Amino acid sequence: MHLSKVEGTAAMHEMEVKEAGRVLNSPCFSIPIAENVRLKLYAKTNKRIRFEIVHSELWNQRAALLKEAGLKPETGGRSWNEVPHLLKALRQRAAKHMNNVMEHLRLFQRRN
Repeated sequence: MHLSKVEGTAAMHEMEVKEAGRVLNSPCFSIPIAENVRLKLYAKTNKRIRFEIVHSELWNQRAALLKEAGLKPETGGRSWNEVPHLLKALRQRAAKHMNNVMEHLRLFQRRN
């Protein structure tokens, strides 16, 4: 995983500065870090960087996600009561990816 990955992209991310009522643009870097998972990072302010983990193709992963959430895969509709469990499973996945990113950055910093 490097910021120079071939599949990585850079785009402008629109940010609204609430205090000033202005909209500014910030470069947004999007890097694949796992299958159907991308890391996005961009400047929130001149002092903070935002890291985001973006999951895609979740429909194709629904059986595994339901299992991680402790829910039984069933046919038909799902209850809204299951949404918090699914969100918790996604947060846990995102946390694992973010921890891997931070560990990679720590190791890369030590080498340089």
